[in-house]
Amino acid sequence: MQNQSQLSLNQAIKTAEKETRKRGFNLWLVAKLFIPKAKRGYVYLSHMYFRWLDDFVDNPQNDKAAKKNLISRQQEIIQMADSSSQFSTNIEKEYYLYYFIKYLNENRQTYFLKYLCNIIKSFEMDIARLESDGIFSRAELTEYLDLLNEAIFRLSLIFIPTKDGPEKIKGFIGNFFWYILTIRDFKEDVKSGFINISREDIRIFNLNAGNILANSNRFLWLRENFSKIIAIMDEESTTLKKMSLLVKFIWLLSYFNLFGELNRLKYYKYEFATEINKQYWKEIKSFIESTVICLRFSIKVLLK
Repeated sequence: MQNQSQLSLNQAIKTAEKETRKRGFNLWLVAKLFIPKAKRGYVYLSHMYFRWLDDFVDNPQNDKAAKKNLISRQQEIIQMADSSSQFSTNIEKEYYLYYFIKYLNENRQTYFLKYLCNIIKSFEMDIARLESDGIFSRAELTEYLDLLNEAIFRLSLIFIPTKDGPEKIKGFIGNFFWYILTIRDFKEDVKSGFINISREDIRIFNLNAGNILANSNRFLWLRENFSKIIAIMDEESTTLKKMSLLVKFIWLLSYFNLFGELNRLKYYKYEFATEINKQYWKEIKSFIESTVICLRFSIKVLLK
């Protein structure tokens, strides 16, 4: 494909921006409106790099050995970029990682490298569970979510100005996002080999892990865990309340779509990963209730 001399930093950023606009328009728009131009390109690089890695790990057509080799290669690139070693690759997206790490080094932001490594480690955990039955225990799921979501939140602080340094900011948000997206993408994840319900809950709700999409007990699992997911949202509002106004605003924009995704499930008996016959009155009621929840959440976050 391309070698290092053919893919400059500017070319990498230009390509990553086009990809982000196509696959992550909301993020592209937020970056365009709120992130300084000098930093904006690195938002696109990091976003499309992790999206590429996630796509590769999620693709069931890629065998486990290839996935493990790719992750190992990314760890090598982190070390190369961190030590200013000579770098060359035939994979375009690996330049995205290389240039992103160079940016951290040149701007004395090496604090964030450990969170970059934690995201890579979360991919390792995903591959490890694929070698079993695709299921985490509760303890493993907690570790996975802490690694992944704190890392994503911390890395976002590279681009969003904060009153205090990132080291002084306590807590993180992201678990609420993960649960909503997991419910939304449940069928696709199962096809990729992942079941994002803990091993203990699989047993408690008598779910057949071998054919979970045919088992309606997963709706019972969601109904019983619905209040817990709402509680996560409330906890994250408390954490977000301590952030700067710009941090609050950017994350609030990200929350709004998720409220509707979750709330409408109540009106369809918590049925997910299945075809739903939409009903006009349910959609209207869900929209109104979701709007009220959004307003309450925003007021709680914005008011001191």
